Parts: sequence; C-alpha cells; structure tokens
Amino acid sequence: MSKRTREAPVWAYFDTDPNEERIAICKLCTKKIPRASEGQTQKKNFSTKGLNNHIENHHQEKWQEILKNRKVIADDKEKRRKEFERRNEVHEIATSASSSGTAQVQQTLRQAMEAGTNLKWAAGSDKQLNSEHDLVTWICSTMKPYTVVSSPHFINLLSGLNRRFNIPSEKVIRTSLIPKLYVKVQCKLKEVLSELFEDKRCYYSVSLDAWSSKALDSYLGLVIHFVTEDFKRKMVLIRCLPYNSSHTGDSIHERFKFILHCWSLPKESLHVIISDTAANMVKAFQSENWGGCFEHVLALAIKHSIFSQAGVHSLLKKTKALVKKLRTPSGKRILELRDSLKLPSETRWNSHYIMLESVNKSKERITVAQSDPELGLTANQQLSPMNWELLTKILAVLKPAFIATKEAEGDTCSISDVIPLVKKLHHEINAVDRAGIVTFKTSFVNNLERYFDSKYNIESRKEYCIATLLDPRYKSAGFRSKDNAGIAKELLIQEVIIDRQSNNSSPQTLNVSDRPIAPETPSADPWDAILVDTEDSDEDATEDTILPIRKQVSEYLKEKRIPLKSDPLSDYWAMKKDRFDIISPLVRKYLSAPPASTSVERLFSVAGNTVNTKRLSLKPENLESNIFLNYNLRALCVASKEDVKEVPENFVAPNSTCNELPATVPGNEPDDEINVDIVISSDEEADEGEAPDS
Repeated sequence: MSKRTREAPVWAYFDTDPNEERIAICKLCTKKIPRASEGQTQKKNFSTKGLNNHIENHHQEKWQEILKNRKVIADDKEKRRKEFERRNEVHEIATSASSSGTAQVQQTLRQAMEAGTNLKWAAGSDKQLNSEHDLVTWICSTMKPYTVVSSPHFINLLSGLNRRFNIPSEKVIRTSLIPKLYVKVQCKLKEVLSELFEDKRCYYSVSLDAWSSKALDSYLGLVIHFVTEDFKRKMVLIRCLPYNSSHTGDSIHERFKFILHCWSLPKESLHVIISDTAANMVKAFQSENWGGCFEHVLALAIKHSIFSQAGVHSLLKKTKALVKKLRTPSGKRILELRDSLKLPSETRWNSHYIMLESVNKSKERITVAQSDPELGLTANQQLSPMNWELLTKILAVLKPAFIATKEAEGDTCSISDVIPLVKKLHHEINAVDRAGIVTFKTSFVNNLERYFDSKYNIESRKEYCIATLLDPRYKSAGFRSKDNAGIAKELLIQEVIIDRQSNNSSPQTLNVSDRPIAPETPSADPWDAILVDTEDSDEDATEDTILPIRKQVSEYLKEKRIPLKSDPLSDYWAMKKDRFDIISPLVRKYLSAPPASTSVERLFSVAGNTVNTKRLSLKPENLESNIFLNYNLRALCVASKEDVKEVPENFVAPNSTCNELPATVPGNEPDDEINVDIVISSDEEADEGEAPDS
C-alpha cells in the first residue's frame, strides 16, 4: 500500500530544482528559495518556512489564498477529530451497555448508534441553547401557556424529533428563558431605534389604546410607526404597560411621556399621535399633535345617523334574537346551515353589518323556517316583510362604510388614505339608488360632514392633506375640493422650505426634470370617478413657479398617478427619491402615521385570546413580555438565536420594573374609555370627546 502524502498549500506556487532537491523555485518570480541549510540533504531536515516567508513578503494576494486553504484544512481536521471522539464515545457506551453480569454481548451497530443518540445535550451547549431559543419563540409566537412543556404528548413529540434535547421545565421558561429573551429583544430594538433616529429627518408616529382583560387588569399599548431610509414601512410595539390606576387624561399623558423617555425616543421626531376619540384620550393629547382614529370617527357618524334611529335599534335587537335561536342545534337542523349566521359584538358596528348581511343571504330559508312550530319563535324573534325591507336599506347605506373600514385596516395603509376614503364614502353613498332610504342617506352624509369636515376638519389639517398629496396614488385627486388641494400644495411647499432651511440645503441644487409628463390612460376602476386630478396641467411659468422648489412640486403633482393597489413607498418613492430629492425626505415623515389605531387593537385581540378563563392567573408582567415578543419577533425578523446578541452588562431594559412609573395624576375625565363603537349609547357627548356630567 502506497504511503499517503499531503502537500502544504504553499507548494501550489513552487517547484523543486531538478539539479538540487534542497532548493525550491518560485513559479511567480522564478526566485530560488532554500528549504534547508547548505549541506543538509535529508528530507527530514527540509522545511517550508522559507517558502511561506517568501510568499507572505512578495506575493500578498497569494498569501491570503494560502491562509484560506489552511483554514479549510484546519476545519476539516477538527471535524474529523470530533467524529473520532463521537465514535469512541458511542463505542464506550455500547461496551458498558452490553455488559450483563460477567458476560459481555456484542451489540449491533444500530443498537450502538441508538445508545449514543439517547445522550442529552449538555446544559449551555450550542445545540441545547439553539433548541431552547426555538422553543421559547414558538411559545411566544403562538401564545401557548408555559405548561405546554409538561404535557406528555408534547414531550413525546419533541423526543421523537430529537431525543437529545433536554426540554426545560415550565418554571425555567417562565423565570429564565423568556425574561432573558425579553431583555435581548429590547436591546436589539433600542439599538435599531437609536440608529434610526440619529438621522434628524427620520420621524415616527404613535398609535395607542387602553384595554382591560378578563382578569380585570388594564393595559396601555403603544406602537410606533416609521419609514426606513429605503422606504419600508415598519411598526414595532414598545410597551404594553400594566395600567391598573385611574385612566384620566393627565395620567395617560404622563405615562406616554414616561414610555418615550425610557426608550430615548426624541420628542422632536414625533409626528402625530393616533388614538380613539374617548374623552380621556382627547384630554391627554390636547397639547400634542393628535389625530382621531378613522374607524372610531366613522363609527360615531354611523351611530348618530343610522343606529340611533328607533326602527333600526328595534330591528337589530329582533335580528340578534332570531340569529341566536337559529344557531341552536334544532335551528341549524331545520335551516340546514352551519356557521353562516353571525352574532354581533356589542363593541363594533361592523359586526352588526356582518350579522345583517349573513341573515339577508339566507332570507329564503329563514322565511320558511320562521313558520316551523318546532323552533317556537316569538313575535320578537321573527322578521316581518317591513323588517326585511328595512334590513336591505340599512345594508345598502352601510356597505360603502364597511368597505372603507376594511381598506383602512391594512398594515400598508397610512394617514394619506383618510381624505380619499371620506371622498369615496360621499360619492358611493350619494350614488345609492334605492327607494325609501333618502332619510338614511341624508342623515349619514350630514354626520360624515359633521365629524370629518366640521369637527376634525381633515382636509385642512396639515398632517392629513400633505400626506394625501405625497401619496402618488392620490395626489390632488384625493381631495373633495380643488381649493383644499391648492391649500395642501402651498402647505407642502412651506414644509419643503422649512425642511431645507433646517438642513442647510440650498434650493439652487435641486433636481428639476424637463421630461414631458405622460398622460393617464383610462381604466375601469371604480375609483376613477372619484379621483379626478385638480392640478392644472398648463400652469403659467410665473416668477413664483420658476423657483426650483415650486417647480419640482408641480412636476411631481402632474406626473401620472400609480395604481391604487400599489405601495406608495416601495413601488414609487424608493425609486423616485433621487428625482424628487426635496420631497422624498418629507415622505418619511407624513406617510409614517397610520389611519387608525388598528395595530394596537390587534395586539389586544391577541391578548384577549390569551387571557381566557383558563389563564386568568397570568401575571400582567408576564403577559406584557409575551405580547412584546409575539409582536416584535416578527417585526425584527428574529428567526434564530444568532439574530439577537448578548446584552451588555450596563444595559438597562426600557421596560424594566426598576424604571419608576409616574404617580397617578387626578383628573375630571372618566376613568375608562367610553367605547364609541357601542351601538346603544345614551351619552353622545362623552363619545365626542367631552366628559359626561357626574
């Protein structure tokens, strides 16, 4: 058998001198390098040290390649060493396991390998830590109870997947693994936010809401929204604060400032705050740049125009009683329907719409089933022909509002959608052509104007109108009034000037393209009748419009709008930020705000499903850590243990209990939020943001 030889990587660049074996000749520069002292001819005295020194000193690029080859060889050697140790370990286990009394029985290879795989990983080993991280992230992402690790079926499942994983106990997960991950994710999030807001042109918006669990614990949720430098919309949860003190406006505002301080979020970078229109929220942010949640304001308009009418109230009550009866086993059998009939939630108007729509779809079957004596329906559980007629009228008027609510719930939506959605609502409600609904239509339209035009005046507010103008799907076409579009343009120009001055930019360096603007091609989209451009295409080049700022703004407004299903950030501004270089910095500010507080409400929806009747003993601080991880593990793309690094020793977690909460501030507002979505309410003033009389 021939002896195995292994050449050093350096020999790729040398040949042996045919006249003297002690000498090596460099292939790169033909220089002769001795491998041993003169007179030494035995190979055991030869060395490659001189060859390596020559390559390192005269051929640096090749030397780097040699180092890489050395690393590959070293890694291969280490891998073979570990495999050798593993085989020895398996052999020792097999030898000891095969002993029985004084006799020893040789095990099969399969038995020996199985004996090795039953060894548990050592605590602190990489594989054990990685598996623990995966287990904890699964528990938080699915909001499973900690006791799931004690289930025999779950243990069998994990053991079947990997027998070597040492499954941690419920106590270890609750007191060690989740708290450690909670701190690590806080550290990662704070680093991301600190790096983000080093840029003075980066702004953030806040959506917040208060919630009470079935365990009668209250929480204040706060989500921040921002646009990254590469024009991607992000939102992260920074606090789900246990809040069992009085919910007055001053108290909420103090806690809001406390949370921003703990996370070192600059107050000057805060753009707008979005919350519901409850009295305590209005009072809390009366000195801040506050905006009402679009869905809550729309719910107010619906409640005071349609649901406040006695006939509608009576119909909703009767329909709900009928649906409850039809969802019983006998009702399902007679109706031959399973879960098509929906019961409403008393806190959301659109759930009543869904109930009415489900009933209307099954009108024929329900009409027949109502006469079945087996159901035993009373007069208050049956719909008369007049009731059916009223039901269809309500659906016809509410359908545009229901669609608008769904459109405002998307994660890609921003405050720029509010003005166009209100315009679309006016257009579609006025276009409803059905006899006998004039009263409904008039009342609904009047209340839309009452809230969106008179009370909150969204088309004149800078945060709303500039955002609509900067959305390439809408621009000036999103406004109901051409005058308001013109005002928005002037506000945008003023904001550009202020932004350029604050950043010491000269308007003489701005980019203004002379390319012609492509005309828009007609389409069959229903929005086309609503979005009609109000920007004059033949604007005179007056002395004012010659200014680079005004000229670039006008060029942007005249450019063709993008399709409504497009993302204004990734599909437009990410590609046009250099062309419209003075407008794009403002996009990150004005398109950061959401149209509604939906992101926080979803958060509390997850929390509500977690704190059920079987988990009422879950401590508020544990629920907060679970909710925080559930929300931010996805937002920060934490998929493995390597995605979160170790926490510095001097790091203080922003949500740590060592941070002192502000004392409760007394106030005259109601302690709890008055939910504006409740259908039956006798206190209109409280819904509109005024404290009710005591």
